Amino acid sequence: MNRLEWLEYLERVRPDLSDGSRRAYSFQFDKILEENMKKAKTPLELLIRLTNKAVRDKSLEFITIKDSAKQGQNQRLAAVMTLLKANKESVDEKKYNNLLSLLQSVGVSIREEISTDNGENKKNEKEEEAFKTTWSSLEEFASAFHSLTSTAARDYIILNLLLNNYIINQGIKFNVLLRTIEYSSLRLWNKKGKPPADKQNYLWVPKNQLYIQNSKTTGGITAKGLQAVLKTYPVLDSLMDKIKIYIKTHKLKHLNALFYADNDKEKSLTTNYFGRIFNELLSPLSDNMTIGMVRKIYENRPKEDNLTANQMKEQNKMVDHTMSVAATFYKKL
Repeated sequence: MNRLEWLEYLERVRPDLSDGSRRAYSFQFDKILEENMKKAKTPLELLIRLTNKAVRDKSLEFITIKDSAKQGQNQRLAAVMTLLKANKESVDEKKYNNLLSLLQSVGVSIREEISTDNGENKKNEKEEEAFKTTWSSLEEFASAFHSLTSTAARDYIILNLLLNNYIINQGIKFNVLLRTIEYSSLRLWNKKGKPPADKQNYLWVPKNQLYIQNSKTTGGITAKGLQAVLKTYPVLDSLMDKIKIYIKTHKLKHLNALFYADNDKEKSLTTNYFGRIFNELLSPLSDNMTIGMVRKIYENRPKEDNLTANQMKEQNKMVDHTMSVAATFYKKL
């Protein structure tokens, strides 16, 4: 397979991935094929060969030895994990679990080394500029947002669903701040019974709840094993009231996309287009205000001291990453 074929494959099996991630993973698969697996003709054949090699050698040297840069190793690991998850039903269960275990242990080790190598995880130039905007000013901007455009109601909900949706745990405020795919792909579920297990993301309207089954981390790897395939997050009552008005005004029905494209209520906005909308809405504050950047600003906001273990767990759950990931990729000096 060439790189274009890999791009098309990834777009089919992981439509939630950004264009950048698809390009990066395609590059890594191309390298793996070139270095180790030239005879593999299809993604499944590559995965079976990788699985057999990993189980036989009890090693992932095909990931680590060819790329001395830890960030490159981490990217290659993520690409293989994507391939594994996409073909779970087609691989021998025992071999699947063995490869999963290896990916888990090596992944944790690589991320720990990245954290150590980073030492002081300093801001880059774009982060320096964006970090001039505080988290509290982002919240205030979203709350006060108004516009005379035809998309004003949608834009208000986008901003406040990301920047002003939170829970209070023992007097401490924790924001729900997920990634682009969780928001852009939301569909309405208007029934009292829970949504189906169909890898779709829903706004469960009667429950005021985000019902997430398709994200970067659902079924992913942590130091403690696989992450859950279902994650739920509350939507603030006052925000949900505004969303219900938006739903009624736009005549959205059960299973319609909350954020729809091209006047087609069945069609969700793409992750890239949703991200551009968010970036443009926050452009009065900074040119670099992507959703990823906002998550970094949130992680680096002043925090309460002496959080309990349960509160720290709740905080990590609300942003959907582990403490080690926060320390490695989000915390900045």
